[in-house]
Amino acid sequence: MIQIIVVDDEPLALEYLKGLIEKREDYQVIGAYTDALQAIKESGSLKPDIIITDICMDGIDGLEMVEQMREVWGREFVFIIVSGYGEFQYARRAMELGIRDYLLKPVTGEDLFESLDNVKAEIEGKKRRDEILEEVAEMQEPPVVKITEDLERLAEEILSFHAENVDALLGEILTGSIEENEQKEIWEYRLMLLFRLLDERLGHRSGELQVLWQRTKEKNGLDKESVGKCVRRSILKIMEEKGAGGEQPVAYMRLFIKEYYRQDISLQGFAEKFYMNKAYLGQKFKKETGVSANDYLQSRRIEEAVRLADVTEMSWQEIAARVGYVNYITFLKYFVKKKGSLPSDHRK
Repeated sequence: MIQIIVVDDEPLALEYLKGLIEKREDYQVIGAYTDALQAIKESGSLKPDIIITDICMDGIDGLEMVEQMREVWGREFVFIIVSGYGEFQYARRAMELGIRDYLLKPVTGEDLFESLDNVKAEIEGKKRRDEILEEVAEMQEPPVVKITEDLERLAEEILSFHAENVDALLGEILTGSIEENEQKEIWEYRLMLLFRLLDERLGHRSGELQVLWQRTKEKNGLDKESVGKCVRRSILKIMEEKGAGGEQPVAYMRLFIKEYYRQDISLQGFAEKFYMNKAYLGQKFKKETGVSANDYLQSRRIEEAVRLADVTEMSWQEIAARVGYVNYITFLKYFVKKKGSLPSDHRK
């Protein structure tokens, strides 16, 4: 549940906002104040997710209250400002303070919940990240581990976006160790240290990559495949964060296709992402890889289809859908093109 403090020096306006918010069960008003100074005092202990405040109030105004709350508590509260029509001159200052939204009085339920819903997913995601990091911090009697030279080298390769070097290094590091029961606990901590190191190098305040690893491990278990998947997706995340996809578009495309081949992927989509000409990007991809982007995608899908056929009892129709084909005829066309035979011949 998202917890909210409301501040307005007009009692009727305060009750109106409180009443609106309480119409939804996923939002809770944990404090309502007509005095901004009292709101500042109480916010540290109440720890709300969102603070909704009027601007013009007796004593200190809403923006001064925001500044003082941040100075006193150092917490990243989400602030939403409410103002009258004639007070829009405050908008620039509000934006400079990082106010998330600016609602005009009289506030309607539609406007209010649109604003709240826009930040709800972000807040819930941060709460989950915090929970995961607390769980990691509270693990009992962790084994004595440290960042080894190999993991340092792996971190450098990840931060340099050298995906192929990363795969090779992972193969060397994890050979014959991670699946052994007595080694699992040590590797669990060692890998968390790796992702913590990456977060520190990147200046991540919320441990984004540590959370990505924890979620991957929870979903897929602690094995080489999960580690590889998480590392590759970390590279993509870092490339996007640093805008390096535009500088190294082919490297990004190859890695994205390797990880997300099931999705609806197109050269046009990449071109729009990188703000590049589609024809130019296609030529660049083919020059660096020897094949078109579409051929590269279809090869990845067919490769995974064959793997699934070898390790599962799934039908070819099920496999085609699993690897990203909406139309089974399209799957057959590419399978024959890549393998030179029908899928049914493969299982004979």
